[in-house]
Amino acid sequence: DEGCHVVAPLLAIAIGPGRIGVSPLAATVAEFAVVWGWHLPRLHEAAAVSPFVLAIEQFSYLAVGLALWASVARANALAGAGAMALTFMHMTLLGALLILAPRPLYTAVCFGPDPLSDQQLGGMLMLAVASPVYLAAGLWKLRQTLDGPASENAEETQ
Repeated sequence: DEGCHVVAPLLAIAIGPGRIGVSPLAATVAEFAVVWGWHLPRLHEAAAVSPFVLAIEQFSYLAVGLALWASVARANALAGAGAMALTFMHMTLLGALLILAPRPLYTAVCFGPDPLSDQQLGGMLMLAVASPVYLAAGLWKLRQTLDGPASENAEETQ
């Protein structure tokens, strides 16, 4: 799951953000629905035991991630910052939920002697990888908003 948070922005840069025409808010809502949907216990467990379902899960993560990053790259700075802030918040909330849950949410796929620790490790990875990426991108877009048109003109002349 966490690899898509790195691959999607790089792929969006390679493809070019202008080729994917979706608003940052729509992309954020789609990304939220896909990420939280696949973390529902039945869907998460289905992806863990079926290579076909896993492929669908990973493709859907990549598709919504690509749409999100492309929309943020081409959006005005404030809309991009808002999309990244919303995504940062829901990813952080999901990671915290996995860490703080009093029992394993994914009993069929949490392996090892302590399934709760397995789940908590997944939540920590989400917090360590995904959340900082979205926070950094949101702060970068916010900086563009605060700098205003003067910084955009300065960047174009350099």
